[in-house]
Order: sequence, then structure tokens, then C-alpha cells
Amino acid sequence: MISLILAKKILSLFLVMALGIVLVRCGIVRSQDSKVLSMISLYLVMPCVIISSFQVEYQPEILNGLLLALATSALLHLVLIVVVGFLGKVLKLDGVEETSLIYSNAGNLIIPIVTAILGKEWVIYTSAFLSVQLFLLWSHAKMKLCGEKGIDLKKILTNINMIAIFAGVLLFLLKVLGILLLVVLVLGLLLRSAVADGKLTDEELLSVQPALEGRVWQTGLFVQIGDVYSYGGFLWRCIQAHTTQSDWLPDKVPALWHKVETALETSHAPQIVYQEPTLLERTVRDLLTDDIDEIVIDSKEAFNYFKEAFHQFVGSDFDTKVVLHNRAEPIFKRYNVMEQAATIFQRVVQLPSGGYICIDETEALVAIDINSGKSRAKDQNAAILKTNLEAAEEIARQMRLRNIGGQLVIDFIDMRSAQDREAVNKAMRKFVSDDRAKTKILPLSKFGLMEMTRQREHESIQDVVYDSCPYCHGSGRVKSAISMSVEIQRRLKEILKRKQREKGLQIRVIMHPTVLARLKNDDAELLKELEAQYGQALSFRADPTIHIEQFKLVDPQTGEEY
Repeated sequence: MISLILAKKILSLFLVMALGIVLVRCGIVRSQDSKVLSMISLYLVMPCVIISSFQVEYQPEILNGLLLALATSALLHLVLIVVVGFLGKVLKLDGVEETSLIYSNAGNLIIPIVTAILGKEWVIYTSAFLSVQLFLLWSHAKMKLCGEKGIDLKKILTNINMIAIFAGVLLFLLKVLGILLLVVLVLGLLLRSAVADGKLTDEELLSVQPALEGRVWQTGLFVQIGDVYSYGGFLWRCIQAHTTQSDWLPDKVPALWHKVETALETSHAPQIVYQEPTLLERTVRDLLTDDIDEIVIDSKEAFNYFKEAFHQFVGSDFDTKVVLHNRAEPIFKRYNVMEQAATIFQRVVQLPSGGYICIDETEALVAIDINSGKSRAKDQNAAILKTNLEAAEEIARQMRLRNIGGQLVIDFIDMRSAQDREAVNKAMRKFVSDDRAKTKILPLSKFGLMEMTRQREHESIQDVVYDSCPYCHGSGRVKSAISMSVEIQRRLKEILKRKQREKGLQIRVIMHPTVLARLKNDDAELLKELEAQYGQALSFRADPTIHIEQFKLVDPQTGEEY
């Protein structure tokens, strides 16, 4: 019976939402009007409902029920915190995920449902649940989401719902009905202030809806392109990876943040809300630094657009550095772009002293090995130090060129002197100091290994240009001809042994020419012994289209595979 009543009330809520959609589609109500309606609900309707629920005659049974609801709510949240804390360690959940599992939207959703199903007299017990949740939201939840410690009593006591609960309890205990008028007046003033501002604070948004679409913006966060955070009552999308700072507010730095809801305020669906900047805009946004002397462009249209992009993302006179290339000679040939770009994908990079470095990108990390080459210097220690210093400079350069990110392990040539090792450490830190991506370097280990991390802003050049080999599946290796020969012989023995009683059995083996060459030469005697042992005829054919790790055993008459 209760389930049926609950279903009917939930259906009513969906009908109200559908009506809202119709009003927006017809242009009667605009999408931005939802902010005003939310403010009315937050600052006036819900607090008044809470206060009204306390307007009952004082009875010990009600007080006992209120205390029971308070204790039950505290116990329920304690159980949820313990269970979700355990699951968070097992499933490796982050703070946002754990908080969303523990805390519900009890304010805006539960109160209307309780009022509709059980009556307004039951809201008083819901308020007890809400008070416990508000306390935990600004203590435990805040620690999880923001990494802060301590209880924010100011936020708890000044929360609009908590004020309504305090006022309701006061009215319930003292039966002073005149206070209701004062409370309503205060709520009205708060509502007027909120509407005048045209926005809700992040804290108010969190109290209304703990599991936000976007996370709450704060200082000290590392944000990547595409991340969405709430700030000032709006959603903001990061358009340039960075660490948030107090003077880089989303509404003050358009080069870092894009207001997602800007288009919604003036347009109706369907409408593009957000679009990634073009290649030219991203070039200005991500790569422009003060040390760039000149930017050459061979397109008149792109040249003009590029200069405008400077003003949009940089806001300065950097556009004077933009030069139009209008010569007959192609711009790539003029500046040897293709020759230089080809070196980015080389595994081995030569060093001036004769040494070289090897760069291998894997799923887990990027391994870089330094080799001295064919050095014949008399002072080997000095030669090793020189090679390592050259390697450090080149590695810092290659990281920027290849856009390498994540964890790196560098195997420097062993150095006996602690002074030399320290010199390499200092040199590495110096060479990466100008890198836009943040790096963290650990000292050289006893084995001559240096561990470091580099901020991953985008995919590496290698991941963008290359795909994994569909044959070796990214391993870089395939089975040898001798391995395939052994595998074919094992498969033939299996079939011949199973079908040795069948007369006139014929088996044709189709394989790669490289494998066939192995069978005809080195393994020919083994195949003859196999035919003699089972008394069956074998034939072999080469197919250059077949993969070297594949082969077929077929009946030459029917074409069916064994």
C-alpha cells in the first residue's frame, strides 16, 4: 500500500517536471529562471515548511520521537561512513564518489515526498535527519571533498535550513507564535539578497545538492582540460590545464575557464553550449611563451585569425610577432619542418659527445637509457659526466617535443663521484625549470636511476601518430619460423593420431612463405618421418597474405579445415 502511494507521489513529481519542460519549450519560462525558482525553494519554501512542521502542540511523545529520529539519523550516517569507507579502499573510490554514496539530497527531495505521503506533521522528524546531515556535510563531507580538517561551525549555524530548524524548535518549546513573523521576515531579506546577487554560493549549492554535476572549485587543485567545476553558482569547464590559485578565479581568467551556461542564458535548445577551441586557438593558448621571437604563418586567413586569437587568450601585443609567409617556397621546406619532425619518432637520439639516448614508451612508464657510445677519452669520469649532462639537456628537450607525461625512469651512466651525481641532479632540475608542465624529480639512486614525473596535459605525440601493431599487438615481436614449425608439427601429430584409422587421409598445410622455407629445409626430415609413421600424405603451400603466426590445415579435396 505504501509503495503504491509512494509511486503515485513520485509520478506527480515527474508530471511537474514535465510541465516545467513544456513551459521552457514554449518560451513562457526561460532556463535561467530556474535559478530564481531554486532560490525561492531554498530560502523561503523549504524553511517555511520546516518551521510549519514544528507548529504543533507540545507533547512528550513528539519530543521523544524527535530525539529518536535524531539518534537514528546519527546511527545511520555512522554505519554509512564505516561501510562506504571500507568499500572505498577496496574499490579505490575518490572523495567525491564516497561522499555521493553517503549523503543524499534530503533537503529538496525528501521533505516534499514526506509531506505528500505522510503529512506535514512528519516533517518534524525529517528535520532531525536533515540537521544531522547538515552537520556532517560541513565536517566529514567537507574533509572528503576539499581535504580540509575541522568543523566549520559558521557554515553549519548559518545554513538556511539549520536556521529554520532552530527557529522551529524554539517555537515548539516556547510556543511563541510571534517569532514566526520575524523568521519569515529574515528569510525574505535573505531571499532578496540572493536574488539581487543573481547567484548562489558554492556552499549553498553543496547544501542543496551534495553530488554536484561538477566539483566545487577551490585553490590548490590540479585541473585538466575538460574538467567541470562549480563556482559562483555556475558551471565552468577548464580549457587549459593548471593548478588553481586564489587570483585565478574562473570568472576572471577567460584563458583558463569557459562558462558552460553562458549560451543557455540567451538561447533555446538545440544550441551548442561549449565547443573546443580550434587548432590555432589551442596553439596560442598552450604554446605561447615570452621566449618566442616569431610566429610564421603561410595562410592569410589563418594569419588574421591568429592575431585575433592573441587578443582573446593573451590580451597583449604579442600579435606583433606574427609574420605572414607569402613566398613561393613551401613553408615546411623553408624551415626544414619535416626533417625535424621525423626525428621526434626516432627511438635513438644522438648526443654531441658521441653518446646516445634510447627512449621507450610503455603503458606503465617511459624508460630512457643513456649510453656512452664509442668514447675513447682518456679521462673516463669526465667523459661520463659530460655525456650525462648532455643527456639531461636532451631529455628535457625530448619530453617537450614528444609531449611525454606520467612517470619516467632515466638510467644514467654510472658515476663514482657523489659530486658528479649532484651535478647531474642540478642540471636536470635546471633544464626542466622552463617546462610549462610541472615536473617532480627524485635524486639519483645507488643504481644510477633517476625517477621523475611530468604533468600529462595531452596524449603523447607517439600515441597520437601511431596505433598498436594489429599483428604483434604492440609487443614489437612475432613468433620465429622455428617456433611456427614446431607448432605446425605438434598440430599435425594431433590430427594424424586421431585420424590414423581413416584411409586416404590427405592434409594440406597453408602457411607464410618464411615458415614454409623452414619446413622444406631444416625440418624436411622430421616431416618425412611423420608421414612414414602414420602412413598419410602431407602437402604444403605458401600464402604470402597469411600472417606469419597463422596457418591452416585443410582437406585439399573439400577445402574443409581440420
